[in-house]
Amino acid sequence: MKRFLGYVFIIGCFVFTACPSPQPSFDDVRTAVIYDYESMEKAPVMRMAVFVRLHAQSQTNGTLTLTSGGYTWKIEKPSRVFDADNNFVWIGSANIACAPGTEFTSGEYRLLYTDKASMKAETSFLVQKLQSVKNVKLDAFKTERLAVFDAEGFLLGYNIETERIARSEIAEKYPGAFYTRRILIAPDGQSLAALPSVPLTEEDGTALSSGGAR
Repeated sequence: MKRFLGYVFIIGCFVFTACPSPQPSFDDVRTAVIYDYESMEKAPVMRMAVFVRLHAQSQTNGTLTLTSGGYTWKIEKPSRVFDADNNFVWIGSANIACAPGTEFTSGEYRLLYTDKASMKAETSFLVQKLQSVKNVKLDAFKTERLAVFDAEGFLLGYNIETERIARSEIAEKYPGAFYTRRILIAPDGQSLAALPSVPLTEEDGTALSSGGAR
């Protein structure tokens, strides 16, 4: 998936013709608990990623509210991610943080989408048993992907890599690529481990510019 790059959805209305906003509804919801490693010498930070695909693709300017166990997370300006392979727009956040001193727990999470006209769509999802950040077993994650980011930390793309991919190939395939991270995914897909970032380098060993391949 590549991040949404400013596509504009235009709806034309004839004069004197009403254009009511459709009732929002979810086509798909994707969630994952992330164990984010800044360094392998320290315990990871736990956060959650929640992204939704709405039935009306033009209706992506609302807010998301997540609730569970007495906690509420409000996502006022969801990130927009464009799935070029399927021509879908996903909205959500990959940076939902735990309350200080706590961890995400298993159980039911309620998700509410509210559009600009205050119309709502609601769903729920279950989070199964999670590993504690104090004792994460990386061998429990069975699938590995390579994620590519730009200098500002925006995800440019990710692929399952069966062999090592060359720096020049990453720079050519993902213009603006600045660093990569190995992503380990649990068998049930509900959690993943993001290993420390690895800068892409030029042949002389210096970091790639934010302009990518030159």
